[in-house]
Amino acid sequence: MNKMQYISRRANRSLSQRADGATKTDTVVFMNQTANVAEGVANHFTFTVTNNESDNLLLALTRGGFDCNEVFTDVKWEDLKINTETGVVTTPAYATSVIKKTNVKHLRNAGFNVGAVLYDGTYKNEDLGTDVTMTANDPTRTIAQFLDYIERNPIRMKSLEIYSTDTDALDSSMKLTFVNPFFKNAEQTIDLSTFFDLYQYNQNRIKIDFSNNELELSDVCLLTSVIPANATMKYIMRFY
Repeated sequence: MNKMQYISRRANRSLSQRADGATKTDTVVFMNQTANVAEGVANHFTFTVTNNESDNLLLALTRGGFDCNEVFTDVKWEDLKINTETGVVTTPAYATSVIKKTNVKHLRNAGFNVGAVLYDGTYKNEDLGTDVTMTANDPTRTIAQFLDYIERNPIRMKSLEIYSTDTDALDSSMKLTFVNPFFKNAEQTIDLSTFFDLYQYNQNRIKIDFSNNELELSDVCLLTSVIPANATMKYIMRFY
């Protein structure tokens, strides 16, 4: 037995032992040997959305290439200062500005009546009655980073899992449009109830399998989802 064969045998023997949380069928790819990789280590992105309002919210999960830039300015006031020579009282202030991709103006002008665009943090729009909190499950991989990435690097989605505190959300539909500047493409409907199994143990989730009809997320893909009033939904996107 040569050295490489010895290393391979030792590695395969150790990988066959069960780790915490692993199953007997869990295997990995090692030294060009084909194996069955656990779904838990696949490329995926998970985020949670909470609708803080008493009305349903139509949320854009992707931006479809629309300009969503919005400038937020934070003004901070310092303590009162008195000029001892002139007696003039001043309240110095300084402002900091940050750009967030949360502006729905261009989307709505194009006929997509979304109330918010997926982004990190809490977004409020009094004119639209929007109050929504959006959070990536892994704080080291933000929603902004994810959306920026797929706009530069189109990626095929293998499956989408959706969990909801309000099961009515699983009886709604998602809308998919591939946007171009010349004309408005027809919206494609993803009927979520089609993927709901009445006999499944967990009644607050569905899983959409795109393996036979790949869905590419890119800078021209606009995907919207309905968030019921006062509901929290979790999305798990898995990729090839």
